[in-house]
Amino acid sequence: MKTIVYKIALALVFSMLLGTTISAQGIQRVFGTALDNSFTKVIRSGTNYYVLGRDEPTNGALTRATVTRLNALGEHQWTLSLDIASVWNDAVLTPGGNLLVVGNTLPLDATSQSLMGLVTPAGAFSWVRSYNVPGREWFNRVVLNPMPANSTFPYYVLGGQWDPAGNANWDDIVLLTVSEAGNFGWKKIYTGLFGTTDDEFSRDLEALPNGDLILAGNLGTNGVIFRSNNAGEMVNSAGPEGILFSFADVTQISGGFYAVGHTYPSVSAHLMKFDADLLVTWQIIIPQLTAVSQVWTDTEGKIYVTGRATVGGLNRGVLLKYQEVGGNPSLLWMKYLEYNDLSYNGGSAWYMPPSQIAFADGRERVVGFGEGCAFFSISSDLELTTCMTETAAATQASADLFFFSLLPPDIDFFDTPPATNLTSSALNWQQDNACPPPPCVAEFIIQKVGNCFYFQTNNNSSGPPPLTYQWNFGDPASGSNNTSMAQNPDHVFSGCGTYTVCLTVTGAGCTASVCHTVTTTDITPPSISCPQSTNYQCGGDVPPLGLSLVIASDNCTPPQSIIITATQSVNGVMPCDASIVRTWVAQDLCGNTSACTQTIFVSDTQAPVLLNCPSPVVNVQCTNQVPLPAIVTAIDNCAPNVTITFTEVVNGVLPCNASIVRTWMAADACFNTTACVQTIFVNDNQAPLLFSCPPNLSVNTNPGVCYFTGVLPKPTANDNCPTAPQIFCFLVTPNQSIPITPQTQFPKGNNTITCYAEDACGNQSQSCSFILTVNDNVPPTMQCPPPVVNYDCEEDVPLLGSVVVTATDNCTPAASITITASEVVNGILPCDASIVRTWVAADTCGNTSICTQTIFVNDDQAPVLVNCPPSVVNVQCTNQVPPPAIVVAIDNCAPAPSLTFSEVVNGIIPCDAAIIRTWTAEDLCGNTVACSQTIFVHDTQAPVLINCPPSVVHFDCADKSRCRQSSRR
Repeated sequence: MKTIVYKIALALVFSMLLGTTISAQGIQRVFGTALDNSFTKVIRSGTNYYVLGRDEPTNGALTRATVTRLNALGEHQWTLSLDIASVWNDAVLTPGGNLLVVGNTLPLDATSQSLMGLVTPAGAFSWVRSYNVPGREWFNRVVLNPMPANSTFPYYVLGGQWDPAGNANWDDIVLLTVSEAGNFGWKKIYTGLFGTTDDEFSRDLEALPNGDLILAGNLGTNGVIFRSNNAGEMVNSAGPEGILFSFADVTQISGGFYAVGHTYPSVSAHLMKFDADLLVTWQIIIPQLTAVSQVWTDTEGKIYVTGRATVGGLNRGVLLKYQEVGGNPSLLWMKYLEYNDLSYNGGSAWYMPPSQIAFADGRERVVGFGEGCAFFSISSDLELTTCMTETAAATQASADLFFFSLLPPDIDFFDTPPATNLTSSALNWQQDNACPPPPCVAEFIIQKVGNCFYFQTNNNSSGPPPLTYQWNFGDPASGSNNTSMAQNPDHVFSGCGTYTVCLTVTGAGCTASVCHTVTTTDITPPSISCPQSTNYQCGGDVPPLGLSLVIASDNCTPPQSIIITATQSVNGVMPCDASIVRTWVAQDLCGNTSACTQTIFVSDTQAPVLLNCPSPVVNVQCTNQVPLPAIVTAIDNCAPNVTITFTEVVNGVLPCNASIVRTWMAADACFNTTACVQTIFVNDNQAPLLFSCPPNLSVNTNPGVCYFTGVLPKPTANDNCPTAPQIFCFLVTPNQSIPITPQTQFPKGNNTITCYAEDACGNQSQSCSFILTVNDNVPPTMQCPPPVVNYDCEEDVPLLGSVVVTATDNCTPAASITITASEVVNGILPCDASIVRTWVAADTCGNTSICTQTIFVNDDQAPVLVNCPPSVVNVQCTNQVPPPAIVVAIDNCAPAPSLTFSEVVNGIIPCDAAIIRTWTAEDLCGNTVACSQTIFVHDTQAPVLINCPPSVVHFDCADKSRCRQSSRR
C-alpha cells in the first residue's frame, strides 16, 4: 500500500465518521469457517472495507479466492468465493465503488490461468472471467492510471506467462490495458533481455501522476525497477549489480521513490531510497526480516515497511516504522499483533489515511472457529495502537549494493487472451472480536440544584472502550429530553412527582445498567395577566385567541413549561355585531392554576371602497378598441377579501352601432355594498382607405383560346378597425360591370378593371381603375409535310406549289392566315443534292410559325443492259464468229444513258485467237454498267482425205520380198 494524498476536507470528514465508531483500540476481528481461512489485502471503500482472502472449501483442498466486505465497525457484511481453486493477487477500487480484482487459478503450474473480475458493493460479480494461453500464467497487479494512453481502458494489469523460448519454469512479463467492463485495449509482452532470461518484474506496479508506470521485481537474476510511459515503453531502469536480488515494492515520494527488496536464495531484506532518475540515495539492510513485501509513507513522511520476522518462536507479519534524520533512515520501532495465537499465514499492513493502519493475515487461535482464521485489524493511530499490539527488538545495518541501469527487454504486441466466464458462491463466515473485552460497570449520582426541578448527574461508570451511555430519566413528558447519550447530562423534570432515572453503559463486548429515583414538589400557583376589554369594527382586527396574549410566571416552572389554556364564547353574529368573552388559565408543572378574562365587542358598519374604477363613458370606432375590463379592486375596513361581481351587457350589434354596459359591485361579509358603472359606445362609420391600386397590366391569351383567365392583382386597403375590408373588382363593359372571378374571360385587347373596398359595416372606399391589355402571342399551328423525304430522280420530286400546307390559330381565322413557301437547293441535281423547303404561317398579330422539309435527291443506280450476248462462245472457223449483238441500255432516271461498244482481237485468226466484245452504258450521274463476250476461234480439226486406198493389201506369191510389203496410211 502506498502513500495516498487526500484532500484535507475528505480526511477530516472520514476522521469524523470513524470517530463515532472506532475506539481508542481500533478494530480487531476474526472471521471464517471450521476450515482454513485467511485475509491477504485490505482496500477501504468510503467507511467500509473490501478484504481479499482465501477459503478452504474442504479439508486439504486447494483454497479458493474470496472477497469480503466489512462495515465501518469491522462487522461482516458478505463474502464472495470463486467456485474453483484460485487466488486474488491484487485489487483496485473503481470510481463507482466497485472492486476490480486480478489473480490466477491454482496450482500455479502449466494448467494455471489468469483471472479477473468486477465485484459490486452488494456482494456480486458484475463479471468474472478466466484467460488461458499455453503454459502457466497469472495476473499479479492492477492500477487505475490517472493519465492512461486511452481513457476507454484506464486500468493497467501486470502479470506473467510461460516463456516458450526458455525452459519449463521461465516466464515473460505481460502488461494489459482494461476497461471497467473487462474489455482489453492492448496486451504487450516483455520477452526478456534478448529472450534469454526468466522474468519476474511483475511483483509491483505503480501508476505515477503523469501516467508513467513503475514495474518492479527481477529480470533474470537481476533485481530491477523499470519506469515506462503509459504505452508500456521503458524509459529508465535501475538494479543492483553482481547479486541475486528481487524488488518487492516501490512507492513514490516527493522527488523520488522508496523501494524494498531482498537477496536470494539467502534472504537479506533491503530498504532503499531513489531520486527521480532512479539513482540510489541511501540503502540499509533489515536483518530481522525473513521476507519483505511492502513500503509506504504517511502524510508526515514517516516510512513503513511490512514483512515477516520470527518473533517468540513464530514467523509472523511485522511492521517497521522509520523516519529520515539528516538524510538517513532511523528505525523507530518494529511491532506485531498477537493474542494467544498459535501460527500465522502471511500478514501485511496498509495505510488508511489520515491516521490509521489496516492489518490482515491468517492465524490459528487457541479459541477459534476450527482451523486458521482470517484476521482483520484497524489501529486507532499510526503507532499501530490496538488491544493486541506488541513490540519487538529490531536493528538496521548499512548496505553498499552497486546499482546500474539495465537494458530494457524487448516488447511485442500480443493478442489479448480469450475469456471464459466463471461462477461464484456466497459464504456465510463466522465472526468474533479478536480481543476479549473487560467487564462494564454502571453507576451514577443525581442531585437537585435549587428549589424546583433542575437536577445534575455525576457518572461513575467504567468499562472497555469505546463506552457509550444511554440515559432514561423516566420523564416521557419531557419529550426528546427524556433520553441522552451524554456522559454527564443535566435534566429539568417536567413536573412534580417521583421519577426513576436509569443508565445503561455499553463497552466493547459488555453492557451494565443501574437505576435511581428522585422526587420533585411545588405548591405555589402561577401568576397570570390578561389584556383589557376593547371594541373593534372588524372581526379580522380581533387578535386570534392565543397564548401569547397573556403573561404567566411561576416560582418553579419555567415560562416555556407553564401550560396555558384559552377558551372563548361568542354572543351575536360575527363579524357584524357580536361580543367575544375570552378566558385564560395558567397551570404549572405541579398542577397549580390561575385564571383571567377579556371581553371584545365587534360591529362592522362601513361599506367597501372600489379602487381603479374606469371612466364612466368611452367612445370607440372598433371592437378591438374596446378596453379590457378594468381590474377593479376593493378595500374594506374589515374583510381582506371583498367579493366583487362583474357584469357586462351588450346593446345593439357590434361593431357597427352598439353599447357595452359594465358594472362592478363590491359587498363585504356584513352586506355593506358599493358599485361603479362604465358605458362603452362602439360605432364604426369610417370608410376603408384604398391604396396600392395595380398598374396597367399586359398579359397573353391562354393557350388555345383568344382570351385570358387568371388571378389578377388587387388593390390593398386599410380600415380603422382590425377586420380586413373586402376588395371587390369589376370588368367594365359598355353595357355592364361584371364581377371578376378566376373564371372571368378577358378578351384580346384593352379591358378596364374597377375596384373598391368595403368594411364589415358597409362603409365603402373610393374606387380605382387599371387597364388589363390581353395580347395574342400564340403563333399559328401548322400542319407540315414530312420533315425528311428521299428521291432517286429529280423528276420524282413534287413541285413546291403542289405541296399543301395548312395552319390554324387561336385568334385569326384560317382564311386570314398568310402562308409563304420557299426552297433552297444544295448540291447538283439530280445526282447528289438536297432541297430545303420552308413554309412560314403568320396570323393577323404578326405571330409566325415555321415548318421545314428537306428532300434528298441522289441517283446512285447504274443503268441496266438488255440483250447482252452469252459471255463465252467457242468456234472453229472465222466464218463461224457471230455478228455483234444488239444491246440496249435503260436507266431509272431520264435522260437515257449513253451506250458504247468495243471489240479487241487477241491471237491469230483462225488458228488460235480470242475476240473480246464489250458494251458499256453510263447515265447522267456517272453510274455505269457493262457486259462482255469472249469468242474463242480455234481450228483443231485436220483435213479429210477423199478416195484413199485400202490400208492393207495381201499377195500370194513366191517372192518373199513382196510378201512382206504392206501399204497403210
